Amino acid sequence: MTHSITPQPVIVTGAAGFIGQHVLSLLRDRPYPVLAVDRVPPAWPLPTGIQFHQTDLADPATVIPGSFAIDEGFVLVHLAWNMQRGDAYAAQAESVIRLASLLDYWRERVLERVVGIGSAEEYGNRSGRLRESDPSGDLLSPYGWAKRCAGQLVTAWGHKFAKPVFWVRPFLVYGPGQQGSMMLPYAWARAKAGERAKFTDGLQQRDFVFVTDVAAAIVAAIEAPHAGQHVVNIGTGVATPVRKVLSRLGTLMHAEHLFDFGARPRRPEEPAQQCADIQVARDVLDWQPRVDWRSGIEQVAAD
Repeated sequence: MTHSITPQPVIVTGAAGFIGQHVLSLLRDRPYPVLAVDRVPPAWPLPTGIQFHQTDLADPATVIPGSFAIDEGFVLVHLAWNMQRGDAYAAQAESVIRLASLLDYWRERVLERVVGIGSAEEYGNRSGRLRESDPSGDLLSPYGWAKRCAGQLVTAWGHKFAKPVFWVRPFLVYGPGQQGSMMLPYAWARAKAGERAKFTDGLQQRDFVFVTDVAAAIVAAIEAPHAGQHVVNIGTGVATPVRKVLSRLGTLMHAEHLFDFGARPRRPEEPAQQCADIQVARDVLDWQPRVDWRSGIEQVAAD
C-alpha cells in the first residue's frame, strides 16, 4: 500500500473499544503523534508511544488535553459510539449529537480531516451486493438510522468546509476478543461456557470482515492522499451463510451440539443477503481484505 503520510497528529475516540484496539496497534510505529481517547482506560496494554486521555464526549472541549499539541491541525478518527441495540432511538440520537458537537467545536481549532465508522445496518433491510450510493431499505434499526445520519452529517460538514472526510462502512465485523451480545461473541461465550446457544435458522448470508482488515482500512483513510468526501464500504465482497460460519466455530470449539439453529425467529427487518461492493475501497484507499472467514474463525476459536 502506498499512501502519503500525514504529518498531523491523530486523535482516536472510542480507542479502548474492539476496533480501536486494533487501530492503535497499527498506529504504534507511525511518524505522527497519536492520542487515544475514551471514557474508560483500555483493558489491554497501550502501544508504546501512544498517549491516553480519559474523558467522555459530553463536552467537546475536554477531548484533547492542553499537553497534546495540535497547533498545525489534526485528524479525528471517531470510533466512539453507544453500542446499545434495541428500540432506543434517543440513545442513538445522542451519539449523533455528540459527533456534531465535536465537528462544530473543533472545526476552527484546526480539525483538518475526519475518519468516521459506519455500519452495514445503514442499509436496513436492503438485500444484495451493496454499493456506497445505494439507499437504505424501508426498515432501519435505531443503530442503523443513527449511523446513516452520522455519515450524512460528516460528509455534508466536509463538503461545506472543504475538509477531507472518509466514512468507513464495514459490514459484519468480527475477531478475537469481541464482547457483547452480537452473534459471534455470543456463540463464542456460550461455547466456552459449555452452554446452549439459540440462533435463527442461520440461512441469511452476510459479509464477514475481520477486525484487522477494518483497522487497516481506517489507517488507510487517515493517510490517503485524497481530498473530498468519501463513503467506503469495507468487506470481503463475499456473502456467506451465517449458519456455515457458526457451525465452523462450533466444530473448532467442540461445541456444535450446543448450537440450536431455528430456536429463534428472524427479525422482521432482517435482509436475506448483504454483501459489500468493495471497488471504492480498492480505488480510494488502495485497500483489500487479507483475512477470509475460515482463517478468521480459526483465530476466534483459538482465543
